[in-house]
Amino acid sequence: MSDINKINDEAISAVAGGTAQGEVWTDHGMVMYRVAYGDTLSEIAMRFNTTCEAIKAFNPELIKDINMIRVDWVIRVL
Repeated sequence: MSDINKINDEAISAVAGGTAQGEVWTDHGMVMYRVAYGDTLSEIAMRFNTTCEAIKAFNPELIKDINMIRVDWVIRVL
């Protein structure tokens, strides 16, 4: 896991809106996000300037319904 790099959360917040609070990192060029308590997929999508549908498409094995995500899921957002 030495190729996983933490992203500075302030840097992410500077370029994306939303109130999502989970952990963010990159892995092989993909931006990953650990869902935190209180997160919604729409807030996560807003934070990363993407859509719920795009995040769902990156994570078909986890996200079956864009209205239901779980704390501690690790999802690809970009």
